[in-house]
Amino acid sequence: MTKGLKSLPSNQIYRCSLARIIPVLILFTVITIFGNSSASAQNLLDRPESVVYDIQNDRYLASNYDTGHIVQIDSAGDHDYFVQYQHCRNGLHIAGNTVYAACINQGVKGFDLTSGELVMHVNIEGMDNLNDIASDTSGNLYVTDVDASKIYRIDIDDQSYTTFVDCGSLPPNGICFDEVNNRLLVAAYAPWSPIQQVSLADSIISNIVYSGYQYLDGITQDNDGNVYFSTWQTYSIYRFDSEFSEAPEFVYYHPGGPADIFYNKQDDVLAVPAMNHDTVVFLSMPTSIAGSEDKALPSTIELMQNYPNPFNPSTKLTLKLAESSDISLVVYDIQGRIISRLMTGWQANGVYNIEFDGSGLPSGVYFARLTADDAHYTRKMIMLK
Repeated sequence: MTKGLKSLPSNQIYRCSLARIIPVLILFTVITIFGNSSASAQNLLDRPESVVYDIQNDRYLASNYDTGHIVQIDSAGDHDYFVQYQHCRNGLHIAGNTVYAACINQGVKGFDLTSGELVMHVNIEGMDNLNDIASDTSGNLYVTDVDASKIYRIDIDDQSYTTFVDCGSLPPNGICFDEVNNRLLVAAYAPWSPIQQVSLADSIISNIVYSGYQYLDGITQDNDGNVYFSTWQTYSIYRFDSEFSEAPEFVYYHPGGPADIFYNKQDDVLAVPAMNHDTVVFLSMPTSIAGSEDKALPSTIELMQNYPNPFNPSTKLTLKLAESSDISLVVYDIQGRIISRLMTGWQANGVYNIEFDGSGLPSGVYFARLTADDAHYTRKMIMLK
C-alpha cells in the first residue's frame, strides 16, 4: 500500500549553529530494468512487491501483489512463471532449497526451488496481512503481520509457530536477519517510522534509530552490514552505516515506488521492485562510497529530517539541491527568533550534510527552514537534555 507525502506546515521554523558541511558521495550503476521497459520479452510483472536472488539457479524471483504469481527473471531479463495461483502477493525469502512466501491471509508457503512443488503451508490463527519474511541460522522463519502488528516465528522442521513479538503501535513491515548481532532488523510502517531491532535471545524489541521518514517498506543489508530501507513517503531508498552512527544517505528514487528491496551479496546488486510501474530495477552498488569522484545528483530540492531527533547536543541536516540555487537555511526557536543562519547564498547542486552543535541551547522545540527558488521547506527538531 502506498502513502502520499505528508506536507509540513509552512509556518514552522528552526534553530542551530553551523559546524561543517560535508558533500555526500554515492555512485551506482543501473544494470538494467526488467519490466515493461524490456522490448525483447513479455513482461509478467504485475505490481511486484518483493524480490530475492536464487543463487543456485542464477535468477531472481519476484512476487506480484495483483496476481499472486511468483515470476522468475533470468540473467537475460526474460520472464517466466515459477508458481501461479498461490496467492504469493508479499514478501519472499530463500532458505536452503526453498523459497518462502508471505501470502497475506493465506498463510506462509514454501516452494522447492528445483521443482516449484509446494513443500510448506502454515496457516496462522489471527493472521491479517502477512508481509515479509526472514530466517535465522537455527531453522526458524520470522514473518511480519503489518495489520496485526506482530512478528511470528515458525519452526521450519515441524511447521509449528508462535507469536514472537507484539509490536504495538509500530506495525512491522520489512524484516531481515542481522547475523553479526543475532537480531532481526525491522522497518516500521507508520507515520513515525523507526528502524527497530528484535533480540533473538529474549525477543525484546527496541528502537535503534528514527529513520526520518514515514511508512517504511523493505529493509536489507549489504556485505559490510550497511542497512538499506525503502519508504513510501519519498518513493526512495536510503542507507544507514552498519553502526547507525550517521544520518541515512539517499541512494535511489523511483516514481513507481520501491517496495520490498533485496541486496544480492553475491554480486553487490540492490534489487528494487518498483511496484506501481510493473518493473524491477537492478542497481550495481559500490563496495564503498568513500573515494568516489562522482556524485549521484538529486532530482529535487529537499531538506531531510535531522538525525538524530531528538538530539543532544548535536544533530545533522541533509540538504539536497537538484540545481545550483540561492538558498537560505535558518534555524528558529519556537517563538520565531532566529538562532542561527546555517547556510546562505549561492550553492552548487549536490547533497550536503550540515552538522549542528546545539551545545548551550535549552531543551525544547526548534525549527530549520530552507528557502530555495521561492519555495520553503521546514523540519521540526527536538533538543532533549
